[in-house]
Amino acid sequence: LESESLIRKSLDMGCDLVGGVDPATRENNVEGSLDLCFKLAKEYDVDIDYHIHDIGTVGVYSINRLAQKTIENGYKGRVTTSHAWCFADAPSEWLD
Repeated sequence: LESESLIRKSLDMGCDLVGGVDPATRENNVEGSLDLCFKLAKEYDVDIDYHIHDIGTVGVYSINRLAQKTIENGYKGRVTTSHAWCFADAPSEWLD
């Protein structure tokens, strides 16, 4: 992804979080965007803050993939998401 060099530069300068915004609609690449985010977070040992503005099923899918990748990468407790407008459309089982 084009943003990798800018993110690396920021992390090299001392940024203590890595994140992104709307992996489905901004980058058009949910998997690639999230994979890059986790790769850099692990490499620099920083937490993740991901902003997801997408509504409906696109937003729900993005947050679901973020949660799955959080578990897969052993990053539980180190990932947040904000601006999660799609929570109003999330499946009811998410509320349990």
